[in-house]
Amino acid sequence: LDFKAPNGDTHALELIWGNKALRAGDWKHLKSLWGLYSFPHYVVNGGNENTGKWFHERVDLSALYRQLWGDPQGVRLMVIAIFCDTDQTGKESVVYFSNVRAEKH
Repeated sequence: LDFKAPNGDTHALELIWGNKALRAGDWKHLKSLWGLYSFPHYVVNGGNENTGKWFHERVDLSALYRQLWGDPQGVRLMVIAIFCDTDQTGKESVVYFSNVRAEKH
């Protein structure tokens, strides 16, 4: 997800499913490709016990933005990208997404 604040600042955040070590509500921070900043990843769900099931996920992006960067007033969601990544584990995965949407409350 990419956000743009009224002052022009941009921020990025990934919503992920964790592995055995990460659980819902955890944060994982990785260095950007250029090592210039920490890139936050919020764990929405995960664990091997949840594979092979459909889930209706709902995430409060305003609350996550507030936690990381402050007041979300006037911030715009600019990009939603959906992908599957096994983080160089050598494993394969199959993922299905359906009815992805952003709602303003």
